[in-house]
Amino acid sequence: MAPRRIIRTIIQCSFFVAAVLITIFFLDARYRVLPPSLHNRLPAPHWHHSGYVITDIQYQSCNRVFSSSCTMPSDWHRIEKDVFLGQSIFMRGYVFVKRKKEVEFDSTSGDTMIADVKVGKIAPAPTTEGWEARSGGIWVRRSNKFVGDGVTSVDLLFGPDAVEVRPQWHIVGNMNSGDQVKLTVRKGQPSVKVEKPELRINDNMKFKIVQVSDMHLVTGVGACRDLLPGMSSSECEADPLTLDYLDKILEIEKPDLAVVAGDIINGENAPDAQTALFKMAELFIKRKVPYACIFGNHDDLGNLSREQMMTILQSLPYSLSQAGPNLGPDIVGPDGHVHSEGGVGNYLLEVLAHRSHSHQSAITLYFFDSHSYAREKMEYKGKKFRVYDWIKESQISWFKAEHDRLEKAHEKYAYMHIDMAFTHIPLPEIRSETNYFFGRFNEAPTAPFTNSGLASALISHGVSIISHGHDHTNEMCMLEGEGAQRRQGGLWMCHSGVAGFGGYATVKGYTAQRKVRVFEVDPQGRRVVSWKKEFGNEGVKVDEQVLVSDGRSQRG
Repeated sequence: MAPRRIIRTIIQCSFFVAAVLITIFFLDARYRVLPPSLHNRLPAPHWHHSGYVITDIQYQSCNRVFSSSCTMPSDWHRIEKDVFLGQSIFMRGYVFVKRKKEVEFDSTSGDTMIADVKVGKIAPAPTTEGWEARSGGIWVRRSNKFVGDGVTSVDLLFGPDAVEVRPQWHIVGNMNSGDQVKLTVRKGQPSVKVEKPELRINDNMKFKIVQVSDMHLVTGVGACRDLLPGMSSSECEADPLTLDYLDKILEIEKPDLAVVAGDIINGENAPDAQTALFKMAELFIKRKVPYACIFGNHDDLGNLSREQMMTILQSLPYSLSQAGPNLGPDIVGPDGHVHSEGGVGNYLLEVLAHRSHSHQSAITLYFFDSHSYAREKMEYKGKKFRVYDWIKESQISWFKAEHDRLEKAHEKYAYMHIDMAFTHIPLPEIRSETNYFFGRFNEAPTAPFTNSGLASALISHGVSIISHGHDHTNEMCMLEGEGAQRRQGGLWMCHSGVAGFGGYATVKGYTAQRKVRVFEVDPQGRRVVSWKKEFGNEGVKVDEQVLVSDGRSQRG
């Protein structure tokens, strides 16, 4: 019996020791209970990403006339956002942070970290927790022990309607300096991987896309433009009105995907483009609607480049936006940024078949960067004019290669596989005076004058529909290549109309209502139907039209 008792005791002790070690491991990962010499020898849990912890925060302002720079000692790091957004004649102001690598944090040597941050004129309650005042209305609570959910990053957002959408980030309040400056902090190291939603045919055996173009969001609430009679612009706030309208659309349509087709922000009025992007993203995140973005000619006129904006979008929940490959040689764009000739945002998304175990593609969506202004001006009657850039041959080659790579797999789909595409600026073929179109064609298209052949490539590769934004009052679908001998027939070129109240909507005395375009794709029925949804009449389908019938793009 003695050997059995010994074995049982050994097993019990082993379980006890293992439980203690596991407890210490997880406590140390969160609260750093071990000294650095031991902590650094432990393996990091799979959800833990070592980085920096914030050890102090400070705000400093300076006079632009008498001070060439706002600086602090070298161990302070400046958040590169002027709280006045460069709009004050005399003042600038910046938030500075002190930080330390998490692996070097040692409470036994006197290190402290910021456990919490608040913003306000008086000390947060309870005052017994040791809140320390900083300039700018900032209050910090420091800890001489490692805190797993302590402050690890600091940022600023701007405007009364600013929102925070990044996981683990929280707005802690409005600073006392600047105009509606919101201090936002991240608590803990990034521990949650942002999962990308999977696109599938829905339970109705269809797939619904809402295309939102030309939101023209800004930093702050923005001013309304070109309102219909009966609406007053004096107290109209463009961004809240735009977002409220689009939220109603999402509630009614319940799309499987939103395509945000460029001019998301009005860069000229977005000195903090990140704030504007977050407002757009929150619209879809709160309703758990996957969304995919491409850029237009206004997006990168603010403080961020296309590359920087796409990096932000790729990190956000429910975003399927992608930078895509580098296509063509590096060039210097009109904005002075160096980027590949093909731009940013050339990518594709696959919509899978209905069955959860199936990996067959039912729909392929291609996205193209239609760029902005061309580097060279066009001469006409002795004068030079800025013209819009065109889709590059490198982008068309990418599309052809991707299509050919996927074609055999798509042929295995039990029903009809459907291809669609999206750009911001329309193709040159939209200028046709002979093509059939359905819907309002209100303004002369501002498409590129150089035709690089994307429409021909799409038709020859069986793409049924390409949809655009850009020309705000155009809201028609035009059929290019009608009667094409390819299985899918011609190519529908659609416009969605302007969605944002901060963008123009009046041309030649005609004012268009804000609207979006909806596509309902039915691979089983070999059909694509489209309609529009207008502000103030969100429950009514406008200009409902069959674009693809029996598998072919043809007149409804």
